[in-house]
Amino acid sequence: MFRKVFLAVFVFNVLFISLPSLSLAEAWVLWSRIDSDTVSESDKTTVRSDLKWTIIYGYPAYDTCLKAQATLYKNRLNFYKQTHPGERISEVENSKILVAGQTAVLAETFYCLPATIDPREPKK
Repeated sequence: MFRKVFLAVFVFNVLFISLPSLSLAEAWVLWSRIDSDTVSESDKTTVRSDLKWTIIYGYPAYDTCLKAQATLYKNRLNFYKQTHPGERISEVENSKILVAGQTAVLAETFYCLPATIDPREPKK
């Protein structure tokens, strides 16, 4: 009987006291943002595409998120080099990749943000 009461108190403490105290600010989300600018052949105007935000993954700590960001950055850089041969590729290490073709520029940027921040939301 004592064991059941102890177990019930322990479970109650874990579920209702400890878990709510964990802050979402301690979690980090790796985001990718893709922008592109295209120059019209006919009238030479530039058209900017809508931003595309993508959640890559969530991490329990900032340093873990940064390590994942560095890995993703290297993988995406290799992908762009293989799929866009001959085009100029500029980079900001572990943060941003620019691929410049004759009529378009693609930019992919990586961010580790607290889970409480959603960059897709409009600014107030």
